[in-house]
Amino acid sequence: MEFITIGQEVNLDKQMIYKKSKREKGTLNRAEYEQKNVIWNLRKYDGKIEYDGIEYKYQSSSMELNKQLTSTRIVEELNLKNLFDFEYLPEENDFLVLKSEYKYKQNKTRSRPFINYYISFIFKDGKWNINNGYDHIFNKYIDFKYGIIKYVS
Repeated sequence: MEFITIGQEVNLDKQMIYKKSKREKGTLNRAEYEQKNVIWNLRKYDGKIEYDGIEYKYQSSSMELNKQLTSTRIVEELNLKNLFDFEYLPEENDFLVLKSEYKYKQNKTRSRPFINYYISFIFKDGKWNINNGYDHIFNKYIDFKYGIIKYVS
């Protein structure tokens, strides 16, 4: 498993990353159209957020993105070695989010299942931990790096 950086900013246009010509776009079959990439977003801790009295609803982290990418397997590998394609030394409360996204931009005339799940990890006490709940919600974060996970399925 390897975390490959695609840019410094998280708000990259997916169309620029996975660009296909107009001629090629019309030739995607169902399996190609529903292909997914696993995207990662590394965020650096930037202090605490003060409680403002408003109760928000949060979706908790899943335990797996697919059969190969489970939170247990990923946290074990994160704690064994640096999986990122750059020098990185995690700091207390760093936050890592992994999620599935479709490889190709949505076509208004073709439907596909909605993806709304993710896995998240928080660096605490000198190691990566599975974020089993809401450990991160009162922390403020700055987006640091963003990329795609390359893995053997």
